[in-house]
Amino acid sequence: MKVCYSDIGVTTKAGFGKVAHLPFILDSRPGYHRLASQYLIDRGLGVWSPETRGKGRRSNPLSRQTVKNYAHWLANFLEWAEVRDVPLATCNYADHLQDRYQSEMLSGIWSRNRAALTPVTVNLRVQQACDFLTWMHDKGHRGPFEFLTESARFKAGGATSAVGFRAIKVERRIGKVRQNKRRLRMPTEDEVRTWLKSVYENSGYSLGLACETILLTGLRIEEVASLRVDSVPIDMGDWHLSNADAPKSEQQVLIDVKYGTKGPDYGEDNGDKIGPVRTIHIPLLLAEKVDSFRLNRRNLALRKWINQSPDPRERKSRIGRAVHLFLNESTGGRVTSDNIYRAWKNGALPFDGWSPHLGRDWWACTTLLNEMDRYVKPGSGGRQAQPQLLEAAGLTIIRLRIQPQLGHRSESTSLIYLRWAQDRFGTALPILYDEAFENAVIQRSRPSR
Repeated sequence: MKVCYSDIGVTTKAGFGKVAHLPFILDSRPGYHRLASQYLIDRGLGVWSPETRGKGRRSNPLSRQTVKNYAHWLANFLEWAEVRDVPLATCNYADHLQDRYQSEMLSGIWSRNRAALTPVTVNLRVQQACDFLTWMHDKGHRGPFEFLTESARFKAGGATSAVGFRAIKVERRIGKVRQNKRRLRMPTEDEVRTWLKSVYENSGYSLGLACETILLTGLRIEEVASLRVDSVPIDMGDWHLSNADAPKSEQQVLIDVKYGTKGPDYGEDNGDKIGPVRTIHIPLLLAEKVDSFRLNRRNLALRKWINQSPDPRERKSRIGRAVHLFLNESTGGRVTSDNIYRAWKNGALPFDGWSPHLGRDWWACTTLLNEMDRYVKPGSGGRQAQPQLLEAAGLTIIRLRIQPQLGHRSESTSLIYLRWAQDRFGTALPILYDEAFENAVIQRSRPSR
């Protein structure tokens, strides 16, 4: 099975623009898998969901990344069913999905390298299979498909709520694989410095700055790739400093991000999903570095891309389409999330699992411990002398600072940082910036306009 996309322009011209952005699945013939592809259309357009069962449209449309994930999880199940000769029209939850499909993934029998898959991966794939088979029943393609669920509540962050959160009720599948609590592993200060320096050296300044932006803001990799040239206002007089009275190294600039953000999909702009807007803080030093980059290196890259076309009209069009902050310094084309991921992995990794997602976690952990230091008075015995105060302070920092910055809704998603801080009582994670590192890696000089 293979997840594919059509040419959006061709599909739109043929009269199918509404579904041109959605994936479809090719089977082993190869041929168009009609049931699976129609399911993805119904999910992508919101006309069917496990909550509404076709009785109404989903209030918030799924993001393109979510539909893409659904397609890959479903393709895996369909491939398993074909290889194992399990008929979609008659298979059931207990005998086939739970006892066989789920068990084979947990044991490594059904995995690419014969290694046991993580509970998260297994649960996502099985849930997608359940949703697809339920959809088949609702559309008249098979008999009833039943599996037991139970009600559960989780805490969604709510900094404006009197209790700090709001409880959301969900239905979850009985028989899910139990997941161990996520424990974070963070690199040391020296490891981060060595890795980041190697990214700049191996992949160039543009990609190095993109990776550093993840570290210093907690932005998702897609959000960094989607940053606009004016995401940090062009005129420094328009920069909104959240703490102008603080030392320069502690000052933050407020900016809005909406391209590539997680959540509802409100359309597309220059190839990027338009998502919910959120306001984030970025270090003033990083904002100055971005400003210097777009005045110098970015302009040189843009000139290369423009001059590749001999047609004056096309050159003018390219100028108008060059809205992204990060451009490839060799070609002038936009830097994609895949480019950033490869550059991240091409550095001197501190350990095998070091990833852009952990870079977000690194920002959160650094912020949490630095902010918690404000609650420890000199001579008070340190963090160990005030565990209750520090726990309350940590929760406050998570709700008011970390969750809004990262765009987390679930309280449990962010509480992994508090567990990490508890594991490190008595040891602080140093901040990234110091003068030696700045002089060695980053060009901070700002040219005259």
